[in-house]
Amino acid sequence: MIDRQALRPIEVLLVEDSPSDANLSIKGFSNAQIANNLHWVEDGESAIAMSQNRLMSTSLFKLCS
Repeated sequence: MIDRQALRPIEVLLVEDSPSDANLSIKGFSNAQIANNLHWVEDGESAIAMSQNRLMSTSLFKLCS
């Protein structure tokens, strides 16, 4: 029996203000070949708005500059 929950993509929210750093993270997720929907926002305000509108499996924040 196939677990349909396991087949659903992971919803990932990436919060990163640097486009080049975000692109590295996006490339890493792509190379990992994990089923995911990666959403990228550049600031905390956008992250809050996005997380209020969608249920995210995980969120990744840049903690230092």
